[in-house]
Amino acid sequence: MKIINDIKLNLSGDNSVVKVMAKQYDQNSRFIQCSFYHEGIAYELPKQTAVRVILKKPDGKLIMADAATEENTASFELTAQMLATAGRANCEVQLYQEETMLSTSTFPVIIFPVTYDEGEIESTAEYQSFVNALNTFDSLENETKEAISAANHAAETVAGAVSQAETQAAYAKTQGDYAKGEYERLKDVDFSGMQAEIGTLQTDVSELQTSIYDMSADLTGLQEELMTAQNGIEAVSATKGQPNGLASLDEAGKLVQTAGLATLDSNNQLIQRTGLATLGTDGKLEAGQVPKQYPNGIWFAENGNNEFPGLSYNGTALWLGGSALSGPRHTGATTISAGGRDTAYVAVFPEEGDGTSYPVWHKGMTFKSLWDGSWSSGTITVPGIQDYNMFRIGMEGQGTVITAYRWGSHLRGIGGYVSSAGNKLAYLFTATLSENTLTWINCVDIYINNSSTVDPLTVTTIYGIL
Repeated sequence: MKIINDIKLNLSGDNSVVKVMAKQYDQNSRFIQCSFYHEGIAYELPKQTAVRVILKKPDGKLIMADAATEENTASFELTAQMLATAGRANCEVQLYQEETMLSTSTFPVIIFPVTYDEGEIESTAEYQSFVNALNTFDSLENETKEAISAANHAAETVAGAVSQAETQAAYAKTQGDYAKGEYERLKDVDFSGMQAEIGTLQTDVSELQTSIYDMSADLTGLQEELMTAQNGIEAVSATKGQPNGLASLDEAGKLVQTAGLATLDSNNQLIQRTGLATLGTDGKLEAGQVPKQYPNGIWFAENGNNEFPGLSYNGTALWLGGSALSGPRHTGATTISAGGRDTAYVAVFPEEGDGTSYPVWHKGMTFKSLWDGSWSSGTITVPGIQDYNMFRIGMEGQGTVITAYRWGSHLRGIGGYVSSAGNKLAYLFTATLSENTLTWINCVDIYINNSSTVDPLTVTTIYGIL
């Protein structure tokens, strides 16, 4: 049983028109639901608003209670304690949000007295008997409910057990019937003969799989041979009638006599050299035009019997360019040579004697990134480090790099700068090298004008320079 009084409370005016009627000693039955207005307009409760009720009883005692909120309304119960004293009680509602409080105007709660003295009723023998009977009834009712619940639970347990037993019995019967049927079907079967036939069939299948595998391998080899032959045919067809090195091919794909810088005789032998050299009447270079020391190559010649090498080979390296030659020796020639797959050289010839070759760069390998990461102890592997003697070392948080050189099994380097303030800062690096493995020794920066300041550094990049 619930009685709910809906009231509208003014936040900025008089609530004299609002009255709530209640009965003394009522409990768990009377509730008030409030909505709020300001100057006649509905007031929306902000989120996270707490609502509290303050009621001053007719005997002057204060009671505080919390109210529940839903959307823009608040509701609370008129508790037995609030209604314990008959008369006029004054009530107000307070709204809280963080450190802000907003209160409604006060409204009255009229508490009508009961027509009996509760103490007198409770002191009579009849009332005590009635109370004892009610307590006994409540106790018996609770015991009866518990007994009924226990009986229902036991019945459900028994029913479940019976159902499970019936299911298992049905499954057992099904399995038994299946086993009996299988026995009747197979009791007269000759399993030994069937097993022999199965073994023979497995052997035949294995042999067939082997044959298919061999045929697949043969087919793959045949396809590769056909592809190679097709590529050869296409290559020959593409070169018919086209220059091929120092010779030409005819429509049949064979060498013809005249071929670029050379001429072939009837035996397909080279019989003369043309183009960049002058030939004598016998089809050979005139005397004095081929240097005795370096006879192989292509040469520029003049009437003064001086040769200028265009492209020559001395048995170990191919040389390009140079100054005038006098007799068998180069005089003052500066020549570029490709002496190997990865290294190029510059050779400077002195006044007398052969030239000396100096390795100066690695083709496609200058300033190549060999490693990046974070290294400040232990070992790291740097692929290709053995191809270089000079390196650039980068450090974490530093704009200046270290130039390092390999010396035997050591890799050592230094870098530094002078700041605009006059501070002289140096970077020092040391590690040992074994094949492609570097082992950390140290890397620090040091202020030269304050040698007590030494900071450890972390290496982040290694580039190969030369």
